[in-house]
Amino acid sequence: MEAIDEFANENIVRSIVFSAVDKMATRQYQELLPISSQPLQQRAKFLGTEDWYRWQKDRSCDVLEDMVSYRDNLADELYQKPVYYKRLDADTLHALVEFAERDQCHYVVILLLGEGSSEISDIKYHNVKEIAEEEWLDIFTNWSRSLEEAERIYLTKVTRPKKVFSNQNSKIKESTADDYWGEWSSDEEEEEEEIESSREEPDEDEYYSKWSKEATTQQEIEEEYDQSYNPLFTVPSVPNLMDTHTAALSELTQMLKTSLPSLPDEKLPGAYPESGNRTPAAQTKYYQEAGRQLFMKSLRALIGAAKLLGYEGKDILDMVDEIVNKE
Repeated sequence: MEAIDEFANENIVRSIVFSAVDKMATRQYQELLPISSQPLQQRAKFLGTEDWYRWQKDRSCDVLEDMVSYRDNLADELYQKPVYYKRLDADTLHALVEFAERDQCHYVVILLLGEGSSEISDIKYHNVKEIAEEEWLDIFTNWSRSLEEAERIYLTKVTRPKKVFSNQNSKIKESTADDYWGEWSSDEEEEEEEIESSREEPDEDEYYSKWSKEATTQQEIEEEYDQSYNPLFTVPSVPNLMDTHTAALSELTQMLKTSLPSLPDEKLPGAYPESGNRTPAAQTKYYQEAGRQLFMKSLRALIGAAKLLGYEGKDILDMVDEIVNKE
């Protein structure tokens, strides 16, 4: 049953990829909008040019148009391609399909399942990109071939307990090594036998003088138990919500970098200003709206962390109001 579900998921992804490739190859960019991700739709809204459908400038679209022009069985080829999945954070899942390979470069279509949705049917087109051999090797090695595996790897990552070094662990390792060599040393065994035979049982007075609370009494010290390794006293791990916050800020930074045009003389919204003393209104408006999506995503993670700490909605609003007023 799981195999059938996974096959259905792959075909949903491949169908979106084929539709996106077909629309871009024939330059039907308006028809591409309904199957595009929300960040990409915002980019199209504020850029208003044909370059909105990708986040960087490379040869991917040229290769795509050239490939579609001479391949009649493109759909059959795409439906045979493997699908790679990777969950970046609690709200974002990427799916990737390669559509061409030329000159040690791989050309891929990237889909995005965002806004915390868990239904693969909600996945949308997000980017078309040229990938170098080294980056492709990383995808081939570290990305998952199934949606279920990608989810399992992410959950394992965010719930994995941190390893804490302790002197006790090092002592155990040392004693283990000593035990190993002791098993193979006949001389050491003989010495231990002699020590055991010569050892005498301590008398009662000596016992209480060593272990009593006070030297003059025979009241034993109350034993204290270490509960650090007791599963009944272990707090279950929770996902690190700061991963979502950090991922949103990183994605925002990368988006702003790649959105800048490479040549200063391009007359596109978001280009470098003609005057060093004035920033075009279109550029500022685009940055604000594009950043708003990722800022909201980061803010959701911070609010979720605050709620886990026990803060109510009113407390969080008071803290935000205090920060805004101070600024």
